[in-house]
Amino acid sequence: MPDHIDVDCSELDFHHSVKVEDLKVENLEFVDPKKASIAVVEVPRSAKLAEEATAETPAAGAAAPAAGAAPAADAKKAEAPKKDEKKK
Repeated sequence: MPDHIDVDCSELDFHHSVKVEDLKVENLEFVDPKKASIAVVEVPRSAKLAEEATAETPAAGAAAPAAGAAPAADAKKAEAPKKDEKKK
């Protein structure tokens, strides 16, 4: 019986796994269920939390003006000439 079995997980994507039935080792029979997972690739918890946080805040982010942009009311004031400027 081997000390270890190398399993290539480099081609796995998120939520995919290597199962016992995927392993082919000469002169070795696995007694575990064929559908038992050997390795599973999951999204890290911190990435899930970050994704949830950005999903909850797009409305607040959309309402805020871009950095360096004037608010809409100030922009209209800047475009409209003052009464004193019309007379000159």
